[in-house]
Amino acid sequence: MRRNFKNIGIYLVMIILCGMVLPCCTSPDSRKIDVVITKICDKVPHNAYTDLIKFNGTYYCAYSEEYSSSMDTAEAMGNIEIIRSKTGKKWERVALIQKKGMNLCNPRLSITPDRQIMIIMDGTASPLVSFSDKKGNVFSDPEAVNINTTILSGKKRLWKVTWFRGTGYALFYKSDSKSNKLSLLRTIDGKNFEMVTKLEADGLLNESTLRFDQKGTMYALISQDDGDKKGILGKSDWPYTDWSYTKMNNIPNRFNFTIVNKSIVVVAPGLFMPELHTGILVVNKNRSLEEIIKLPLVKDACFPGILTEPSNLLVSCCSAHEGKPAIYMVEVPIKIIKQKMKD
Repeated sequence: MRRNFKNIGIYLVMIILCGMVLPCCTSPDSRKIDVVITKICDKVPHNAYTDLIKFNGTYYCAYSEEYSSSMDTAEAMGNIEIIRSKTGKKWERVALIQKKGMNLCNPRLSITPDRQIMIIMDGTASPLVSFSDKKGNVFSDPEAVNINTTILSGKKRLWKVTWFRGTGYALFYKSDSKSNKLSLLRTIDGKNFEMVTKLEADGLLNESTLRFDQKGTMYALISQDDGDKKGILGKSDWPYTDWSYTKMNNIPNRFNFTIVNKSIVVVAPGLFMPELHTGILVVNKNRSLEEIIKLPLVKDACFPGILTEPSNLLVSCCSAHEGKPAIYMVEVPIKIIKQKMKD
């Protein structure tokens, strides 16, 4: 079941507020950095797990609305809400995606080659997908994706789809397995996925977004839930069947990353030193993560969305730094990130 909202009548929901420049954002050496943090939604008791894209010149943010902590049961109530904004300041609801008896969460946005917004989301046992129309106004009912692999049992999780040269790629694993191994899948239509290869990195592997550089090299930055819990940087060239892996220093779970100026930039929530915060980090020449900016976003900031624009790195996430968990969008000037890379 889905509900769609247009810019008329009672369905117009203006969700917040002008952005504020927060000088409390700092670099690790305590220098002040001007970063714009805008609250864009705080409508339900618990919002989480955001993603962010720009489609037809408009920002779209998707996130989980959770009304119950009872996960993966018939009593669980989880919906996916989609809001949008031309400027990033005033937001309106576009759609509320629901499925009876199912807890929907972890929406991941992408834009298909035929210019539709695609949302991959977790269902009770398997991933689901929904598509927008060409104008981004109406979204389809969520339907199960078809994963053509030898892994048939257990709860399946398909992470964010990244499109490159007409093909969508995503990492897949069984979230109830005690020996998680990531598999690389591909799709042409966003509904049917087939195996490309298994990633043979060691450890209990977790979610990872895929990114491409300008040459078409694919990157996966992976965290481990066991062993030494070191991060793993995976790298592969087309046809993406042979991977090399580099061990890194610790990477917090539930992060996201992108590529800026040929460097890997990580947005990592749940950093504790010297106090709880969300950090922007870069992979340095020693293949270690180095924090360059501290953001005052705390608690429930997991799985942030990232959108890279020519002038700004935009981040969407949930945070409770003002008390109640709410959805925020952060604008970090690219010039600051590039300067910090040089420092």
